[in-house]
Amino acid sequence: MGNNILSEKELAQANFYCKLWNKKIIVFGYGRRGRNVGNYLPSDIAYFVDNDPAKWQDSLNGFNVSHPDILGQENKNSVCIVVVSYYYKAILWQLQDMGYMEHVNVFNGLDFFGDILNKEIELRHNLYYNPDKVWLRGSPRIEGTCTFSGYNVVLDGSRLINTIMDRYSTVGRGCEIRNTRIGKFCSIGSEVIIGLERHPSRGFISTYGAFYLGKPTGTPSFVNKQLFEEDLPVQIGNDVWIGSRAMILGGIGVGDGAIIGAGSIVTKTVEPYSVVAGIPARLIRKRYDPKNIKRLLDFAWWDKEIEWIRKNAAAFSDEEKFFELI
Repeated sequence: MGNNILSEKELAQANFYCKLWNKKIIVFGYGRRGRNVGNYLPSDIAYFVDNDPAKWQDSLNGFNVSHPDILGQENKNSVCIVVVSYYYKAILWQLQDMGYMEHVNVFNGLDFFGDILNKEIELRHNLYYNPDKVWLRGSPRIEGTCTFSGYNVVLDGSRLINTIMDRYSTVGRGCEIRNTRIGKFCSIGSEVIIGLERHPSRGFISTYGAFYLGKPTGTPSFVNKQLFEEDLPVQIGNDVWIGSRAMILGGIGVGDGAIIGAGSIVTKTVEPYSVVAGIPARLIRKRYDPKNIKRLLDFAWWDKEIEWIRKNAAAFSDEEKFFELI
């Protein structure tokens, strides 16, 4: 006779399926794992909710997404909410404020399907960026929508989120870069942070995120819409050098040819061919006079064909020769 005794995990999953039986299934979390969890549920998903306003739609037909407030209109005895998010605890608190109960009508989908969903993401990982365009040395993390133009290098321990890297740019070890566009031929040192989130310092009584963020980030939010934009994009120009442990706030632009000293905190726009350093970063000097800066910007050597760059590589270490060349 075979052994028909179910494991503890199998018993928990069987109990989970029983709770879902004849209930309206709502998935909280419209990320890549949330979109795939329906393949493992016993019946169809009624709709999705998410705390991210970028994912909200105008209707709830099919697989559209809505603000979590709509859950307040549901009959709690007839629905089950499957949370598919690493922010489960914060979302649970949010749902408990609405009267929902854990293990009664709220379940952590990652407890049951986390392993298989992670494997699916891993198998499809190369669909989100072209691995032939970038050399990932060690185990950096590439998240969200990242694109690479070619001959890019990202070293171990770094994390890129929603970032675009143009050709020949490199990122050192242990960096965190989010919502950033990096130009061509940029050199980013180790432990650099780009795209630091902002917080309000005027107009709000408290700097605590729950008073201005429309979604919970570890604790529930007290407002139902975003009242302050904390996550602004960063634009890094071409041929920019950023020293180790520098920090660049969200919403900042760094011009072509700029140099940012190690350990600097950049809070304002950095002009092209400027050298800045310090806390906060201040102008140390301009690399060239205004006339030659204009010549370099107009010439834009970084846009030249690689054959031209290789042919004239010797001039890059001789300023006088390079200015004669252009």
